[in-house]
Formats: sequence, structure tokens, C-alpha cells
Amino acid sequence: MYGCPGGAVCVYPEGADIQTSTPTDIFYSYGAHNLRDQFGYHYVLNNQYGGANATAQLCNGYNGIDCVTTIELNEFGVFSLTPINSVVLNRP
Repeated sequence: MYGCPGGAVCVYPEGADIQTSTPTDIFYSYGAHNLRDQFGYHYVLNNQYGGANATAQLCNGYNGIDCVTTIELNEFGVFSLTPINSVVLNRP
């Protein structure tokens, strides 16, 4: 879906069109993943496998601390990543 491999959560370049761009970050494993140099507005897509509990969270702190946004399975949105320092993939 939109260049994001099945089973992954993808972050796209700042200001890019999700339909024509390639993800800058692709995360496969469950747990927290720290972001580096991601500022401004980006599409984030949750393309994981599994049931409704296969969510992704955007967190203000490193290592999955202070999560502020949840992205449901097969959903995406445009988010300001300036305050976001990690992405958490939750096990279904």
C-alpha cells in the first residue's frame, strides 16, 4: 500500500505525496523505534498485519515515552513530527 511493505509502519518525506513518494523510514519489528531528523508534516502509514490491536503510536519521548497519537491498522494521516521522537509498533 503506497510503497509501504506489508507488515510495516512507514514514514514518508516531509510534505511528500503518499501516492508518489517512497518512505524514508520503514519499521517492521514490534516496540519503539527512535526517529532522527524528522521535522514538519509527514504522512505516516500503519500497514502492519494482524487484528485491530496492530496499532502504531507516535510518541513525544524517545523509546516510546509519552505517546500522543494512535494510528489504527491500515490507516494513515499527516502528522507534525517536529515534537515526535519515536514510533511504537504494537503487537496484535
